[in-house]
Amino acid sequence: MKLQRTLAFSLRALLQFRHDRRTLAFILIMPLLMILIFGYTFGGDVKNVTVEVVNQDTGLHEGTSPLLPHGLFLGGMIIKNIDAQTLSLHENINLTNARQTVHDGHAWAAIIFPANFTQEFLSHVSSQQETAPVKIEIYLDASNPTISAAVIKAVTQSIQATLKEMTTDLNRTKVEIPITIDQTYAYGGSDTRFIDYFAPGVISFAIMMVTTMITIIL
Repeated sequence: MKLQRTLAFSLRALLQFRHDRRTLAFILIMPLLMILIFGYTFGGDVKNVTVEVVNQDTGLHEGTSPLLPHGLFLGGMIIKNIDAQTLSLHENINLTNARQTVHDGHAWAAIIFPANFTQEFLSHVSSQQETAPVKIEIYLDASNPTISAAVIKAVTQSIQATLKEMTTDLNRTKVEIPITIDQTYAYGGSDTRFIDYFAPGVISFAIMMVTTMITIIL
């Protein structure tokens, strides 16, 4: 194709935009809208995830144990070590209310430390026999797998950091992790995939695109 014909065709298309501003708006605005939508979905790290915390751990008070003369409140230590940029923690003394907050969609998870959490942990560490590890319950809204994975990761990293701090106090060079995370779900589950919540958005977006193009054509 000759350059003159190419320029003439391009000029005709540009002149058409002057009379059809809907097409011009579609060409300019739609790519920007797609960049914003997909950038928000896939870009950046998960931050400021609202999480309820129910700490029922009574701890080990000062002077109770010669091994830990200053006492130990393991639940509080784990909470303190949770990354504040990833999870936005809200303390809640009512377990039922915390679960309901997640169920109503006002929080993504509830982290629950049971009573006697510290005592059971120390019993497991000092026991010579095989005993069941202590559990932290996380009540999750797993409708968004990316966010639920971020919650689990933040809690796991906090547990590991806390146990690393305690190796000197417990006279251990290495503390095995006798803490497990028991996951229960308000929505979704452990088998929920990224596509399960992303596909409806893609379908809706495709419908919007098609209807917009039909409107421009007609």
